[in-house]
Amino acid sequence: MPKTYKEWYEANRVEVNARRRQRYASDDSFREKEKSRTREYKKRVRDLNPHRFHNGEPVYSITKVGRLLGVRSSFIRGMEHRGLLPKPTAPGSIRYYLRRQIVAMGPLVEHWVANSKRSRSREVAADTEDLKLYCHKQWETDDV
Repeated sequence: MPKTYKEWYEANRVEVNARRRQRYASDDSFREKEKSRTREYKKRVRDLNPHRFHNGEPVYSITKVGRLLGVRSSFIRGMEHRGLLPKPTAPGSIRYYLRRQIVAMGPLVEHWVANSKRSRSREVAADTEDLKLYCHKQWETDDV
């Protein structure tokens, strides 16, 4: 006699799954309920991103950061390439950002987007430089 559900399930897995598949094929309401549960689970997992952590702190992919800031990931890469943003500190070849880094880059990204169509006047350039310095300064601190 199995002592735990896990042991019982291992012993009866094939039979349980066969009954589940049969019910899924024959019962429309069960099928819709399962599909709904699956959609909700996938959405919850997707929204719970990040899936990775760096020193116990959650990290976000460049795609997720772009969505959060309302820009494309290529825009963020371009800002890094221009030297406006520092490289992310999380290890690996994929760009991952800490929450405090996203907060630090927010004002710079907003300023850049708002002034991207305007001519690059000295005033805009000075503001951009100030925000760049702020972003670089805040990048490594925990005060953000």
